[in-house]
Amino acid sequence: MNSFKKNILKAYGRSGSEWLAKLPIMCQQLTEKWKLQHLEAFQDLSWNFVAHAQTIEDGMPVVLKIIAHHDDFQAEKKALEQYAGAGAVMLYDADYHERALLLECAVPGKSLADLFPARDDEATRIAAGLIKQLCVHSPRDTAVFDSVETYLAHLAAVTMRNQELQKRALEYIARYPFSDLAYTQQLLLHGDLHHHNIISSERGWIAIDPKGVIGPRVWEVGAFMRNPVERLVQQPDLKKILSNRLDLFADLLAIERNYLQAWSFITAVVAAQWAAQDADPMAEKFEIIALELLL
Repeated sequence: MNSFKKNILKAYGRSGSEWLAKLPIMCQQLTEKWKLQHLEAFQDLSWNFVAHAQTIEDGMPVVLKIIAHHDDFQAEKKALEQYAGAGAVMLYDADYHERALLLECAVPGKSLADLFPARDDEATRIAAGLIKQLCVHSPRDTAVFDSVETYLAHLAAVTMRNQELQKRALEYIARYPFSDLAYTQQLLLHGDLHHHNIISSERGWIAIDPKGVIGPRVWEVGAFMRNPVERLVQQPDLKKILSNRLDLFADLLAIERNYLQAWSFITAVVAAQWAAQDADPMAEKFEIIALELLL
């Protein structure tokens, strides 16, 4: 069984099994509805079905994405509608019943991870530019999005394996509150703006796969800071890489450096908590990043 099927069955159980069984029929129906051809699934599927395709009418390349969970579909659809292609992949159409999105196909479609580690400063500048472009919207429909406040409440309520890191994160939340408008303003965040979710297109670098999270802009930096995690933790100069990123983000986003470092640490601890709950080995790697971000 491939990792995609394992993920779906682990996360959704019987309903996930039923969704997987229906995938071929959904693909056929959506292909007919949107008049697509040459449907070819991505090879590295993880939590949703994604495939390259072309329109029959003019051969335009597109991406078909079918999302396993209703809430994830709603949040991504609403976020992409608000972005309207500014800094993010274009949403052409959506099918509510099948939880499907018809998306722009980014060409050449290389991810920002290809720049790591040799061109990490360049990658950081690109990410900062996208954060400034994306994190400007007040959410139109707050009901469909997760919030940073919910994440922090969960961090406080659920005991982590590494309780010392959890304790320090809660101390940092108290020490570095969202203390002025630059940090308190509740914006629509991408919510998962790491290297693999920033890809090259004919329009420049754009974001894909938004989670849709409501919170302050400083939260958006965290996903980039701790990625690409599997390669990042292997770097002998890990602390220097993180320090350089913090310097660049602080300058480009006009956020005080210690504040930025504290919240990057907090987001790494939250990521470790989530991963540990799912018995994901990434938890230990996120903990390594968090330790390097301690003030």
